[in-house]
Amino acid sequence: NPDGYVDLHILATFKRMKALGATPQLIADIVHAKADQDPEEGDPALSLNPDKTQIRRTTPVPTEQSEKAKLRTIYAKGWDTTQPEPPIEQVKAVFEKFGKVNCIRLRRRKAPNQGPAIFKGSAFIEYAADDAAKAAVAAPVRLDGADA
Repeated sequence: NPDGYVDLHILATFKRMKALGATPQLIADIVHAKADQDPEEGDPALSLNPDKTQIRRTTPVPTEQSEKAKLRTIYAKGWDTTQPEPPIEQVKAVFEKFGKVNCIRLRRRKAPNQGPAIFKGSAFIEYAADDAAKAAVAAPVRLDGADA
């Protein structure tokens, strides 16, 4: 909408949200509860509309992500593409031993006219700190029984 809100029903349709069992009401309750607990504890980047049916960012998306995030991001490959794509939690468990993981992006390709995107066997893992990314690159990592 023009004010930047997104309907909570749309958010609840995202694959990850469905897997967590999120409903529009649950999302609203969690965001509202965090804000009520303590303004320091709540997420100041998110706010609900007065009806608690829509959500928006209250702070802009950080622009530093482009260049600085590249320094904290590693590329990992080696997952078996004949197997189902690994859950994000499993990927995180492998890489968080080197430091706090900010984001994991599994790489997928969409085959023309062939339904959902297919996991390519690789991922980008963004760390909170450059040192963690360097440590992950320097260490031997095993994925599905193969070196990454």
